[in-house]
Amino acid sequence: MAVELRGKTVLVTGASSGVGLALSRLLAAEKINLALLARREDVLKRMAEELKDSGSAVLSVKCDVSKKEDIHNAYQAVKSV
Repeated sequence: MAVELRGKTVLVTGASSGVGLALSRLLAAEKINLALLARREDVLKRMAEELKDSGSAVLSVKCDVSKKEDIHNAYQAVKSV
């Protein structure tokens, strides 16, 4: 069973490098909206800039998933969009 994600939002943790970065690029190419989370805000801003012409809405949120407060703040940011 295939799941249609176009028009949905996918939250990607670790979006600034490795698998998270590659996944973000693949999802953006499919016009899937993205909430990108990572610890490095400067890299997230560059990612959002790179992906802005993909046709996907891109939200980048600085978040260290080992910190409860960061997770809460990221959740609130994603929920408010």
